[in-house]
Amino acid sequence: AYSGQIRAIVGRVQGIMMKADRRKRTVSAAIAVVATLAITGEAMAAACLKPSESAAVSARLFQTELMVAALTCKRRGDYNTFIRQFGSELASHGKQLKATFNRMYGANGTTQLNRFVTRLANEASLRSLQSTDYCGTTDALFAGALAVKSGKLSKVAATQTFSTDHGLPSCAVEERVAQIK
Repeated sequence: AYSGQIRAIVGRVQGIMMKADRRKRTVSAAIAVVATLAITGEAMAAACLKPSESAAVSARLFQTELMVAALTCKRRGDYNTFIRQFGSELASHGKQLKATFNRMYGANGTTQLNRFVTRLANEASLRSLQSTDYCGTTDALFAGALAVKSGKLSKVAATQTFSTDHGLPSCAVEERVAQIK
């Protein structure tokens, strides 16, 4: 008689433990999902361009466009003047760009920055090949660049038609999408 009761008690205890185990697994799974979403959200936020970082990107696009124009249209003297005139601003933007890519890509920041700069140059070069009067249009580009007052490079760079052709997702856009959801 006792053995039947013991089996019944053992069966109940096992049932309770199985339910507790299922609850633990459910709770563990829920915690894993929440942690994954939090990490994914942080990763998504890290992989986008903050508004405060866009000036450095625009300046780099502008510099790259002028560099390609200098090489393609034999305007090296104008490009060298641009570099001398805005060297400290370009260096500051370069440091910001490096910090941005390190924030976005962690240990791969330098590699990703090098790929980014190479891609910008390739795209600028393609634009130069696709235009029938590319060198004619660079006259205005250089004239505008060399007329910029010190400290205003990023503002002028941001007004260029190619200033948003960087392919980096904007955190401002990501934030707006999250607000809509």
